[in-house]
Amino acid sequence: MPIFFYYNFDYNQAKFSLILHKTGRYRKKIKGKPYYFGADKQQALEQYLQQAESLHTGRKQKHISAGNSITIKIAAILYK
Repeated sequence: MPIFFYYNFDYNQAKFSLILHKTGRYRKKIKGKPYYFGADKQQALEQYLQQAESLHTGRKQKHISAGNSITIKIAAILYK
């Protein structure tokens, strides 16, 4: 006689596409690597939607600088 396992499937979770991790942050596994998007559900979804295309295609993410701050890469270029 076969043994059947029944899992609780939340249909609302399937529509949302991000999973709440046990650390309290929302995550999505893309190409075998987990990406975390924050603790607030709405902000995590917005952040995911902004980064989704580059994550799924494998391109590097564009980092948004905070105004007049200099990154290490820019400092190294200016140092030469």
